[in-house]
Amino acid sequence: MPEIMDAVAKRLEPDCTVVAKCADGAALVECVAEYAPDLVITDISMPKLSGIEALRRLRHKGVRTPAIILTVHQDEDLIKEAFSLGVQGFVLKRRLITDLHLAVRAALAGKTFVSSESGAVEKAVVNSGPRAVNEDGARAQVPGDVLLDRNGLFIGRSEEMQWRDMDASGCEKKVLFEDNREKSQTAIVRMQAGTHFPRHRHGGPEEVFLLEGDLVIEGHPMKPGDYCRAEGGTVHQESFTKSGCVFLLRSSRNDVLLNDKSS
Repeated sequence: MPEIMDAVAKRLEPDCTVVAKCADGAALVECVAEYAPDLVITDISMPKLSGIEALRRLRHKGVRTPAIILTVHQDEDLIKEAFSLGVQGFVLKRRLITDLHLAVRAALAGKTFVSSESGAVEKAVVNSGPRAVNEDGARAQVPGDVLLDRNGLFIGRSEEMQWRDMDASGCEKKVLFEDNREKSQTAIVRMQAGTHFPRHRHGGPEEVFLLEGDLVIEGHPMKPGDYCRAEGGTVHQESFTKSGCVFLLRSSRNDVLLNDKSS
C-alpha cells in the first residue's frame, strides 16, 4: 500500500498537489471531509473499509468529489456498483504509468476514463454513455474541447475543434462524437463552393441537417433548416453545392464511396 501511494503521488507531481495520503478506507473518508480535494484516487482493496465502501459513505454524506479507482479486479458487478457511485475512472495498476495522468485529466474535465485492457470495465460501462478509453498507452489523448462526458451526457465545443479533410476533395469535417456501439459518427461538415460529393452506399442510417448555404441531394435543392434521412443499404447519388455549405451529419463509419461502375 505505501508503495502504491508513493507511486501515485509521483505520477501526479508536479501538475497536481497531493493534499493527503490515506492508508485505509476509514481514513480516506475523514481526509476527504477535512481537505475537500478536487479529486479522490483510491484502491478498491484497503484495510477497514474498501474503496467502494468509503465512496459509498462519502456519497451518503453528500460528498460528490470525482473519484478514480486503481484496480486489478475484473469483477463486472463491482465495477457497475462503482459507476453507480459516480466513479469516473478505472486505472489498472499495471498501466499506472501510462494511464493515471490521462484519467486525472478526464475526471477533472467531467469525463469518464477506463484502461482499455480491463474487459470487465468495458462491458460494465457499455451503456454508460461516451467515455475516453486509452487504447494506445502514451499516445492516447483526452481532448480539451470536450466540456462534459459522463453518465450518458456529452457536451463538446466545436469552435475549438480542428477541421479534418474528408475522402472527397473540398470537404472537411469536425467530428463531434463517435458511437462505437452503433459504429456511427456525428460531425459538422463544410463543403467549399463548387464541391461535388461522390455517390456512396450507406452502411447505416444517415442524417443531414443543413445549417447554412446550399446543397443539392438527389436532385433536390436544400436550404438551411432542411433535413434529409437515408436508411442503411440505400445509395446517394452525387450531391453538390454551388456557393458552399455547412451541415450537421450523422453517418455510419461503414459508408462506401462508389465509382461509376459500382452498383
